[in-house]
Amino acid sequence: MKKLLFNNTYKSGSTTVFIFGKDNKYIGVCLEFGLVIEAMSMEKAEKCINDVTETYFKNVIENKLSEELLNRPVGKKYWEIYKHISELMRKRVEAQSTLTSKLTPFSLQMLRYPNNSFLTA
Repeated sequence: MKKLLFNNTYKSGSTTVFIFGKDNKYIGVCLEFGLVIEAMSMEKAEKCINDVTETYFKNVIENKLSEELLNRPVGKKYWEIYKHISELMRKRVEAQSTLTSKLTPFSLQMLRYPNNSFLTA
């Protein structure tokens, strides 16, 4: 059996979703499923990447597709952007006692799905 980069299964796992602005557009990325979307606003990007991620997950489960599809990482370019954003957020959190929604022009969230249901945290 092929060794997977992540440990997502039909019953449990997690995905990392983040959104960043580029050239007057917003890019939403799901790292573990290899999904990337583009939208004209942060709100639309967040809704779209969450909808696409949930639909993808449900399609894999309902059609009994390979679990490997739940562990299909996005390209290296987006991992680098994710690492950069994570580092910026860490530095800003250290510099301030609380992090507000106005502090950063991007969104970062972890989505978890236990027991065959996809939940946003």
